Amino acid sequence: MSGGATSSTTPPSEKLQDIRPTPRDVSKTDIVIIDKQGDVLLKVGGGDRAIERFCVSSKTLARCSSPFEDLLLLDNTGEADSPDEYLVTLPGDAPEPMRILLLIAHGCHDDVPESLSTRQFFELVELASRYDMIAALHPWLQQWTNPLLEAIKSQKLDLLGFIAWETGSRRFYEYTVMLFAKQCAIDEYGNPLDPRNSRPVRLNKHSVRTGFYDYALKMRGDVVREVLFKLATAIQDCLGNSVCQQGDSVVCPLVVFGSLTKAYEAAGIDWEAFRSSRFPSYRKGLSDLASSLMSMQYDNVQGHDCNPIPRIQKAVAEIWKDRELSLVEEDERHFEERAMIYDAAKVDEDARRRRVGDSQS
Repeated sequence: MSGGATSSTTPPSEKLQDIRPTPRDVSKTDIVIIDKQGDVLLKVGGGDRAIERFCVSSKTLARCSSPFEDLLLLDNTGEADSPDEYLVTLPGDAPEPMRILLLIAHGCHDDVPESLSTRQFFELVELASRYDMIAALHPWLQQWTNPLLEAIKSQKLDLLGFIAWETGSRRFYEYTVMLFAKQCAIDEYGNPLDPRNSRPVRLNKHSVRTGFYDYALKMRGDVVREVLFKLATAIQDCLGNSVCQQGDSVVCPLVVFGSLTKAYEAAGIDWEAFRSSRFPSYRKGLSDLASSLMSMQYDNVQGHDCNPIPRIQKAVAEIWKDRELSLVEEDERHFEERAMIYDAAKVDEDARRRRVGDSQS
C-alpha cells in the first residue's frame, strides 16, 4: 500500500451506513464528508500528527490517481466484506493537504483555499506528487503562486524550488535558485548559510532530489569568479602600467592603483591576493558584494577617465540580467517531460516578469 496505508474492517459504530449523515447532521459528526455518497473512510494522520477521517468515493479517487486506484480498488490485503465497511488508514499523510487534495479530486472547487502559505503549498505538492495528482493542482497554480512571488525574497526558497520542480515550472525554479544564489553566504567549508538567520541550511530529500543547493552554489561561484576576475584585471593593469588611456605611465597608474586598493579594502576584498594572480575567497552574500562594489569611491588624474571602477560597477549591475541556469541533461529532460504533461506556462511567465522587474530595480 502507498504511504504506509492499511485497510481494515470498520468497527460497527463506524460503518458508513451508520455514520453517513443527512445534510443537517453534517456539522454533528467528526467525519469530514467530502462525498455524501462515499463508500470509503480515509483515516489520515497519526503519531505526532492530528487525525482526520474523510468520507470519500473510491471510484472518484481511482479515476484521479493510479496510487489511489491500487490502494482502494485493486488491493486485496484486508479487504472488507462490504464497501460500506471499508476503512483505509494513511498514518504517513497529513490531514490538511489531504483535505485539499480530496476536495479537488471530488470537484468541490468552491471549498478549495484561495491562497496558501509556502509551507502549505509545499506540503500539498509533496502529497500530490506521491499520489500522482500534480495535474489536478494546475488550475490553482497561478492563483497560489502569485502572492508568493510578490513576497518571494522573504519566502523559504528551497520549498518554492521543490514546488516549481514538481509542477514543471522551469522559469520559476530558475528564479528561486538565482535568488538563493544572490542571498546566501557560505561558511569556511563552502556550505550555504540560510539568508534569513545565517545558519547552515539543513539538507533534506527534497532539496537533494531537485539539486537546489548544488545549482545555487554553482551559480554563486560563477558570479563571484566573474566579478573577482574583473577586479583582479584592474589591479594587474595598474601593476603593468597599462591602465592610462592617455599614455601617462607614472602618475595615472599610481593614482588609480591607490584608488582601487582603498575601494577594495572598503568593500572587504583582499586586493593583495590579486598580486599573485589568485582569487581571494568571498563568503558574504552576492547582494552584499554588489552593494559594496556599487558604493565604491574612486579617483582619477584631472582630465583623465582611466579608473576602471565605473566600468566594473556597470558590469556588476548587469551581471544577472541575462544569466541562465545551466541544468544537467537529466534535469533538462525532467522539465521537458513535465512540460508535455502539465501546463506551467502562466506560472513561468509570471516568474519571468518578476525576475525582469528585479533586475531593473
